[in-house]
Amino acid sequence: MVDSLRGFFEQINNPDRHLVVLNRDAEYPVRSLLDSMLDGQPVSVSDLDVAEEETDAVALFEDDEILARSTLDELLESVLLINSDLYKTGAIDFEDITLPDVLQGLDEVPFRLRGYPASNKEKLLLISISRVIERIAAETGGGRLRASFQRLSRLNDERGTYAVYETLSNSGVDVHLYGIGDADPSDNLPVTVHTQYLTKHPRLAVSAA
Repeated sequence: MVDSLRGFFEQINNPDRHLVVLNRDAEYPVRSLLDSMLDGQPVSVSDLDVAEEETDAVALFEDDEILARSTLDELLESVLLINSDLYKTGAIDFEDITLPDVLQGLDEVPFRLRGYPASNKEKLLLISISRVIERIAAETGGGRLRASFQRLSRLNDERGTYAVYETLSNSGVDVHLYGIGDADPSDNLPVTVHTQYLTKHPRLAVSAA
């Protein structure tokens, strides 16, 4: 039984996984976008030309085994060319949010989020992953979801984020929100709000949306 957040991360196996861009032919600087998104993370990116593989694909490797494949277009459309404002405003339909297979395959790899502005691309990946988790929770229609925000007022300020948690809290999910209590989302949503814990442990306040 894990009794702390630190204990949870200490139990992660941290497998050695890396991305390989296969037969890159795209004119768009996809490799530089990937490098920027994964800069400082324990996931390397390399190029490889293989005659029998398709053009402009990305493969996720662990040792010499391919775990997953995605196209460059899938990466561009889901993460690399996405602006976080699209999530905040709700311009992207909640039901349509997905992650390419190669990014889903990084589920056991711990990522670090640095301070702004160095965290710009890292934060976008975190937002995308959070939205996928939230979509899966809404589709499941049960269980408990814990989400932390730097400030709880973000749910009121960001139309898209509020809509997501309105959907979640009305779908049968037991939603618990953690953050600095500059607003009380439970005034309008059937959620449980926690502010005291984040006051005692401010470094645990990680934005989930």
